[in-house]
Amino acid sequence: MILSDLKREVDCREVMEEARASVERTGNDRARSLLFVLNCAILLNTGQYEAAQKSALEGLELAEKIGEGILTVFLLAHAGRGALYAGKGDFALEFLQRGEVEGKKVGHPLGLSFILLAMAETLLRLGKIEESIEPAEAALLFCQELHLGRLLQSALEVNAEILANRVPMDERRINEMMDQAAELVKRSDSPWYRIKHLMAQARISLKRGKIEEARENLSEDRALYREMGLEDGTGELRSIEEALRKSTVKGG
Repeated sequence: MILSDLKREVDCREVMEEARASVERTGNDRARSLLFVLNCAILLNTGQYEAAQKSALEGLELAEKIGEGILTVFLLAHAGRGALYAGKGDFALEFLQRGEVEGKKVGHPLGLSFILLAMAETLLRLGKIEESIEPAEAALLFCQELHLGRLLQSALEVNAEILANRVPMDERRINEMMDQAAELVKRSDSPWYRIKHLMAQARISLKRGKIEEARENLSEDRALYREMGLEDGTGELRSIEEALRKSTVKGG
Protein backbone atom coordinates (compact mmCIF):
# COMPACT_ATOMS: atom_id res chain seq x y z
CA MET A 1 0.00 0.00 0.00
CA ILE A 2 2.83 2.38 0.85
CA LEU A 3 4.62 1.62 -2.42
CA SER A 4 1.43 2.22 -4.41
CA ASP A 5 1.20 5.74 -2.95
CA LEU A 6 4.84 6.60 -3.65
CA LYS A 7 5.98 4.66 -6.71
CA ARG A 8 5.04 4.03 -10.30
CA GLU A 9 2.76 1.05 -10.85
CA VAL A 10 5.56 -0.82 -12.58
CA ASP A 11 7.84 -0.27 -9.58
CA CYS A 12 5.49 -1.93 -7.10
CA ARG A 13 4.30 -4.68 -9.44
CA GLU A 14 6.80 -7.25 -8.10
CA VAL A 15 5.58 -6.70 -4.52
CA MET A 16 1.96 -6.94 -5.66
CA GLU A 17 2.64 -10.22 -7.42
CA GLU A 18 4.36 -11.55 -4.29
CA ALA A 19 1.35 -10.47 -2.22
CA ARG A 20 -1.03 -12.23 -4.63
CA ALA A 21 1.02 -15.40 -4.51
CA SER A 22 1.10 -15.30 -0.71
CA VAL A 23 -2.67 -14.79 -0.52
CA GLU A 24 -3.30 -17.70 -2.85
CA ARG A 25 -1.04 -19.94 -0.73
CA THR A 26 -2.89 -19.04 2.46
CA GLY A 27 -6.33 -19.36 0.89
CA ASN A 28 -7.49 -16.48 3.10
CA ASP A 29 -10.55 -14.85 1.50
CA ARG A 30 -10.38 -11.74 3.64
CA ALA A 31 -6.81 -11.15 2.48
CA ARG A 32 -7.97 -11.67 -1.12
CA SER A 33 -10.69 -9.06 -0.60
CA LEU A 34 -8.16 -6.59 0.78
CA LEU A 35 -5.95 -7.18 -2.24
CA PHE A 36 -8.85 -6.30 -4.53
CA VAL A 37 -9.26 -2.99 -2.67
CA LEU A 38 -5.59 -2.15 -3.18
CA ASN A 39 -5.64 -3.24 -6.82
CA CYS A 40 -8.64 -0.99 -7.52
CA ALA A 41 -6.83 2.00 -6.01
CA ILE A 42 -3.82 1.42 -8.27
CA LEU A 43 -6.02 1.03 -11.36
CA LEU A 44 -7.87 4.26 -10.57
CA ASN A 45 -4.61 6.16 -10.05
CA THR A 46 -3.31 4.99 -13.42
CA GLY A 47 -6.50 5.79 -15.32
CA GLN A 48 -7.62 2.20 -15.93
CA TYR A 49 -11.22 2.94 -15.03
CA GLU A 50 -12.99 0.02 -16.70
CA ALA A 51 -10.48 -2.40 -15.18
CA ALA A 52 -10.96 -0.78 -11.75
CA GLN A 53 -14.71 -1.25 -11.96
CA LYS A 54 -14.32 -4.86 -13.06
CA SER A 55 -11.83 -5.62 -10.27
CA ALA A 56 -14.07 -3.94 -7.68
CA LEU A 57 -17.08 -6.01 -8.70
CA GLU A 58 -15.04 -9.21 -8.62
CA GLY A 59 -13.80 -8.35 -5.14
CA LEU A 60 -17.31 -7.33 -4.10
CA GLU A 61 -18.67 -10.76 -4.95
CA LEU A 62 -16.08 -12.35 -2.70
CA ALA A 63 -16.51 -9.82 0.15
CA GLU A 64 -20.28 -10.33 0.18
CA LYS A 65 -19.85 -14.10 0.11
CA ILE A 66 -17.73 -14.07 3.29
CA GLY A 67 -19.70 -11.27 4.99
CA GLU A 68 -16.94 -8.62 4.96
CA GLY A 69 -19.10 -5.53 5.50
CA ILE A 70 -16.40 -2.84 5.62
CA LEU A 71 -14.63 -4.19 2.53
CA THR A 72 -17.95 -4.33 0.71
CA VAL A 73 -18.29 -0.58 1.30
CA PHE A 74 -14.76 0.15 0.03
CA LEU A 75 -15.27 -1.97 -3.09
CA LEU A 76 -18.61 -0.34 -3.92
CA ALA A 77 -16.91 3.05 -3.61
CA HIS A 78 -14.17 1.94 -6.02
CA ALA A 79 -16.75 0.49 -8.43
CA GLY A 80 -18.58 3.82 -8.33
CA ARG A 81 -15.47 5.86 -9.05
CA GLY A 82 -14.42 3.49 -11.82
CA ALA A 83 -17.84 3.81 -13.47
CA LEU A 84 -17.85 7.60 -13.04
CA TYR A 85 -14.50 8.16 -14.72
CA ALA A 86 -15.39 5.64 -17.43
CA GLY A 87 -18.33 7.90 -18.29
CA LYS A 88 -21.08 5.80 -16.68
CA GLY A 89 -22.54 8.27 -14.19
CA ASP A 90 -25.84 6.43 -13.64
CA PHE A 91 -24.05 3.17 -12.85
CA ALA A 92 -21.73 5.06 -10.51
CA LEU A 93 -24.66 6.42 -8.51
CA GLU A 94 -26.23 2.96 -8.27
CA PHE A 95 -23.05 1.48 -6.82
CA LEU A 96 -22.59 4.38 -4.40
CA GLN A 97 -26.18 4.44 -3.19
CA ARG A 98 -25.87 0.74 -2.47
CA GLY A 99 -22.57 1.43 -0.73
CA GLU A 100 -24.15 4.11 1.44
CA VAL A 101 -26.82 1.65 2.59
CA GLU A 102 -24.13 -0.93 3.39
CA GLY A 103 -22.02 1.71 5.12
CA LYS A 104 -24.86 2.64 7.44
CA LYS A 105 -25.41 -1.03 8.24
CA VAL A 106 -21.75 -1.49 9.16
CA GLY A 107 -21.76 1.82 11.03
CA HIS A 108 -17.99 2.29 10.80
CA PRO A 109 -16.99 5.96 10.35
CA LEU A 110 -14.06 5.07 8.08
CA GLY A 111 -16.33 3.18 5.69
CA LEU A 112 -18.92 5.94 5.82
CA SER A 113 -16.36 8.65 5.13
CA PHE A 114 -15.03 6.66 2.16
CA ILE A 115 -18.41 6.04 0.53
CA LEU A 116 -19.82 9.51 1.25
CA LEU A 117 -16.75 11.14 -0.26
CA ALA A 118 -17.13 9.04 -3.42
CA MET A 119 -20.83 9.97 -3.52
CA ALA A 120 -20.08 13.68 -3.14
CA GLU A 121 -17.46 13.63 -5.89
CA THR A 122 -19.79 11.75 -8.24
CA LEU A 123 -22.68 14.16 -7.70
CA LEU A 124 -20.29 17.07 -8.20
CA ARG A 125 -18.95 15.65 -11.49
CA LEU A 126 -22.51 15.06 -12.68
CA GLY A 127 -23.35 18.72 -12.03
CA LYS A 128 -25.66 17.97 -9.08
CA ILE A 129 -24.00 20.61 -6.93
CA GLU A 130 -26.68 21.10 -4.26
CA GLU A 131 -27.10 17.34 -3.83
CA SER A 132 -23.35 16.95 -3.33
CA ILE A 133 -23.19 19.30 -0.33
CA GLU A 134 -24.59 17.00 2.37
CA PRO A 135 -22.41 13.92 1.68
CA ALA A 136 -19.34 16.14 1.15
CA GLU A 137 -19.77 17.90 4.50
CA ALA A 138 -20.50 14.63 6.31
CA ALA A 139 -17.37 13.02 4.80
CA LEU A 140 -15.28 16.03 5.82
CA LEU A 141 -16.55 15.83 9.41
CA PHE A 142 -15.72 12.11 9.64
CA CYS A 143 -12.24 12.68 8.18
CA GLN A 144 -11.54 15.53 10.61
CA GLU A 145 -12.70 13.53 13.62
CA LEU A 146 -10.64 10.48 12.62
CA HIS A 147 -7.59 12.51 11.51
CA LEU A 148 -7.60 10.71 8.14
CA GLY A 149 -4.80 12.43 6.22
CA ARG A 150 -5.32 11.04 2.70
CA LEU A 151 -9.10 11.04 2.84
CA LEU A 152 -9.09 14.39 4.59
CA GLN A 153 -7.13 15.83 1.66
CA SER A 154 -9.75 14.57 -0.79
CA ALA A 155 -12.63 15.75 1.40
CA LEU A 156 -11.14 19.25 1.61
CA GLU A 157 -10.65 19.37 -2.16
CA VAL A 158 -14.17 18.16 -2.96
CA ASN A 159 -15.74 20.60 -0.50
CA ALA A 160 -13.63 23.45 -1.91
CA GLU A 161 -14.67 22.60 -5.45
CA ILE A 162 -18.33 22.50 -4.43
CA LEU A 163 -17.93 25.99 -2.94
CA ALA A 164 -16.34 27.15 -6.21
CA ASN A 165 -19.46 26.00 -8.06
CA ARG A 166 -21.89 27.87 -5.79
CA VAL A 167 -23.05 31.46 -5.99
CA PRO A 168 -21.83 33.53 -4.28
CA MET A 169 -18.39 31.90 -4.25
CA ASP A 170 -16.82 31.72 -0.79
CA GLU A 171 -13.23 32.58 -1.75
CA ARG A 172 -11.95 32.63 1.84
CA ARG A 173 -13.16 29.12 2.70
CA ILE A 174 -11.96 27.75 -0.63
CA ASN A 175 -8.47 29.12 0.03
CA GLU A 176 -8.42 27.77 3.59
CA MET A 177 -9.45 24.28 2.48
CA MET A 178 -7.03 24.11 -0.44
CA ASP A 179 -4.16 25.41 1.72
CA GLN A 180 -4.87 22.72 4.29
CA ALA A 181 -5.08 20.06 1.57
CA ALA A 182 -1.78 21.30 0.08
CA GLU A 183 -0.10 20.94 3.48
CA LEU A 184 -1.33 17.34 3.74
CA VAL A 185 0.04 16.61 0.25
CA LYS A 186 3.40 18.10 1.18
CA ARG A 187 3.52 16.04 4.36
CA SER A 188 2.67 12.82 2.51
CA ASP A 189 5.43 13.22 -0.11
CA SER A 190 3.20 11.24 -2.51
CA PRO A 191 3.29 12.16 -6.21
CA TRP A 192 -0.13 10.55 -6.68
CA TYR A 193 -1.64 12.79 -3.96
CA ARG A 194 0.04 15.78 -5.60
CA ILE A 195 -1.47 14.83 -8.96
CA LYS A 196 -4.99 14.71 -7.50
CA HIS A 197 -4.47 18.01 -5.69
CA LEU A 198 -3.30 19.78 -8.83
CA MET A 199 -6.35 18.55 -10.75
CA ALA A 200 -8.64 19.84 -8.02
CA GLN A 201 -6.80 23.16 -8.03
CA ALA A 202 -7.09 23.38 -11.83
CA ARG A 203 -10.86 22.82 -11.70
CA ILE A 204 -11.23 25.52 -9.06
CA SER A 205 -8.97 27.91 -10.97
CA LEU A 206 -11.14 27.44 -14.08
CA LYS A 207 -14.28 28.22 -12.07
CA ARG A 208 -12.58 31.38 -10.80
CA GLY A 209 -11.61 32.38 -14.32
CA LYS A 210 -7.89 32.06 -13.53
CA ILE A 211 -6.91 30.49 -16.83
CA GLU A 212 -3.15 30.91 -16.52
CA GLU A 213 -3.15 29.38 -13.03
CA ALA A 214 -5.15 26.39 -14.30
CA ARG A 215 -2.72 26.00 -17.20
CA GLU A 216 0.23 25.93 -14.78
CA ASN A 217 -1.53 23.34 -12.59
CA LEU A 218 -2.15 21.07 -15.56
CA SER A 219 1.37 21.51 -16.92
CA GLU A 220 2.83 20.36 -13.60
CA ASP A 221 0.35 17.49 -13.54
CA ARG A 222 1.46 16.37 -17.00
CA ALA A 223 5.08 16.38 -15.86
CA LEU A 224 4.23 14.32 -12.76
CA TYR A 225 2.28 11.79 -14.80
CA ARG A 226 5.30 11.36 -17.09
CA GLU A 227 7.49 10.77 -14.03
CA MET A 228 5.02 8.11 -12.90
CA GLY A 229 5.23 6.33 -16.26
CA LEU A 230 2.00 7.67 -17.83
CA GLU A 231 3.03 9.68 -20.86
CA ASP A 232 -0.58 10.35 -21.91
CA GLY A 233 -1.87 11.07 -18.41
CA THR A 234 -5.37 9.80 -17.67
CA GLY A 235 -8.90 10.40 -18.91
CA GLU A 236 -9.53 12.59 -15.86
CA LEU A 237 -6.60 14.85 -16.72
CA ARG A 238 -7.56 15.05 -20.38
CA SER A 239 -11.12 16.07 -19.49
CA ILE A 240 -9.80 19.03 -17.45
CA GLU A 241 -7.44 19.98 -20.27
CA GLU A 242 -10.42 19.98 -22.64
CA ALA A 243 -12.33 22.24 -20.23
CA LEU A 244 -9.31 24.57 -20.22
CA ARG A 245 -9.24 24.66 -24.04
CA LYS A 246 -12.95 25.52 -24.14
CA SER A 247 -12.48 28.27 -21.54
CA THR A 248 -9.57 29.69 -23.55
CA VAL A 249 -11.64 29.75 -26.76
CA LYS A 250 -14.65 31.24 -24.98
CA GLY A 251 -12.50 33.92 -23.38
CA GLY A 252 -11.02 34.84 -26.74
